[in-house]
Amino acid sequence: MSTGYSGTPLGKKLGLKHGHVVALLGAPNDRSIPELEPEVEVRRDLRRKPDIIRTNPCDGVRVPASPKTELVFLTPVQVERLAAAIGPRHATLVRFAAYTGLRAGEICALRVGRLDLLRGRVLVAESVTEVEGHGLVFGEPKTNERRSVTLPAFLRDELGAHLAGRHAKPDDFVFPSSGGGVLRHKMFYKRIFKPAVVAAGLPPGLRYHDLRHTCASLCIALGAHPKAIQERLGHSSITVTLDRYGHLFPKLDEALTERLDLLRNQAAETMANSPSPAVGEVRRLGARDVDALP
Repeated sequence: MSTGYSGTPLGKKLGLKHGHVVALLGAPNDRSIPELEPEVEVRRDLRRKPDIIRTNPCDGVRVPASPKTELVFLTPVQVERLAAAIGPRHATLVRFAAYTGLRAGEICALRVGRLDLLRGRVLVAESVTEVEGHGLVFGEPKTNERRSVTLPAFLRDELGAHLAGRHAKPDDFVFPSSGGGVLRHKMFYKRIFKPAVVAAGLPPGLRYHDLRHTCASLCIALGAHPKAIQERLGHSSITVTLDRYGHLFPKLDEALTERLDLLRNQAAETMANSPSPAVGEVRRLGARDVDALP
């Protein structure tokens, strides 16, 4: 690292203090800082050797927030344009990503045995990530929880056609590479996905992960409850869902207000045309009649 601490073991001679950590996190253009919070690495070292340093210099230090990437939401027509541009081999994958909201690693690791086309469900139980120096690493989904995601009828039929004639086994991948193994997302993204984005005339900044965002926006437009969206996308909490997509809900609230107005007007019209007998009886009740009620 440019700060000069790289390769130096923590110890009394290091003299690492709170201010050093703050300076490290604020170092401009330091690409050598790992994506994981440095606090995690220091805490791990402290647990291994509790007597290595008396106080933790990371206490009270928060890692600066990463700049937020602008989200891109596709319309159903744009999804179809992308599917057509990417070609028949990967068209189903594009629609699957846009209408289920699964992460790239979850889709690449999806196996045939976890598809239930009869009931229209997919079990998300595994994810794969390509780690430099370690190759493909399989593990649990990001939130460490399995989830079941429903499939639209058209997607069930399309997946059936996609698997037809492959004689696929339960452990085979639903969306394999040309050789039948794991589809390497980075290579797929660079060689196939991005050229298809250009060919479809879509925003050049469109990322594969935006298909996941598209699924969320489509669900919100249909009036889905945030909790249902959280479960579909596999967010750790509903707070994550609202923080990421909350700005899409005002439009839905406007439509809801219009529908509430329509409901009230219909009720008023019904009352005007045919008043309830019970209401008429109440109007004719006098004080003595009220006292005589049981």
